[in-house]
Amino acid sequence: MKKKLLLALLLIIGISGSAQNSKGLFLKLGLGCSDMIEDHTDINSKPEFSFKFGGGYEFQINKHFGIEPALMFTHKGARSISLFNSQIMENKENLNLYYLEIPLSAVFHVTPSLSLNVGPYFSYRFADKQGKLPQEYLESSDAGIQSELRYHIGSLFIGAEASAGVLGHLWRAEGWNGNNQPGLRSLNYGFTIGYKL
Repeated sequence: MKKKLLLALLLIIGISGSAQNSKGLFLKLGLGCSDMIEDHTDINSKPEFSFKFGGGYEFQINKHFGIEPALMFTHKGARSISLFNSQIMENKENLNLYYLEIPLSAVFHVTPSLSLNVGPYFSYRFADKQGKLPQEYLESSDAGIQSELRYHIGSLFIGAEASAGVLGHLWRAEGWNGNNQPGLRSLNYGFTIGYKL
């Protein structure tokens, strides 16, 4: 995991070094909570502390609109996951998933100090700590929708962010509901702070 984390850091540093003189480049840190959601009543979980860090670049089309790709290292998961009446797991387990994530956002500049980011994200899981959860039920990729409201103060910005996965992190086992449909999906929310370079 250490080698993969170092690679992620080098990629982020490379992005930063490629456009140091541009106002569109930024670094960002996020702290918040992560949980797993599912419409199946036999699943319970509790929110887990989560974090993210990375960088991105806003291609500003005009003063009201821009496109913003980014590269983030993210942690997602949940704690005390219980799958009652399931052949997967009887005891409570914690699930920690580590991703390289690529958000692609449309940026709406509502005012000079306020902006709204909305768009999809795509991520690849490169490490995990899943307790007794069987490895074969974990998906290697994730995708979803995220949004962030930012308040800008000079080169600094603070924000509130939320995202929801549309792919399952954990596949239902045969005998749970009789098929292998996607199971748990991520739900993340928290605060961000960033700096434009």
